Amino acid sequence: MSPLFSIYILVTVLLFISSCSEKESNLSNEDKCKIVYKVYSDCFYGSYFIEDPTECEGMSKGFYKILKKEGYGTDIAEKGKSVCYSGCKRSIDKLKLESYKEFKKRFCYF
Repeated sequence: MSPLFSIYILVTVLLFISSCSEKESNLSNEDKCKIVYKVYSDCFYGSYFIEDPTECEGMSKGFYKILKKEGYGTDIAEKGKSVCYSGCKRSIDKLKLESYKEFKKRFCYF
C-alpha cells in the first residue's frame, strides 16, 4: 500500500471520528458500535490496495492511535484495532463485507 493512500485512509477516519461530538462516556452502545463498524468497513475497503497481508497489522495500529488521540477510551480503541484487522483480513481473503446487523452480533459487546 502506498504511503499516500495510508495517509488518505487515516485522515478520512480521523475526520469521521472528529465529527462525533460526544466521546465514549456519553455514547450509547449503539453509537459505539456504529463507530467501530465505520472503522471495520474503512479497513475492509482500504485493504484493496494492500498486497502484503501483514500490512493489516499496521493499519489497525494506526486506527488505534487515531481513536486514542481523539479522546476515546481503551474500550473503543481496542475494539477499533481488532475490527480493523478483521475487516482488512476479510477483504484480503476475498470475503464479503458483513452487514451492520451481522457485525453487531459478532463484535458489539461493550
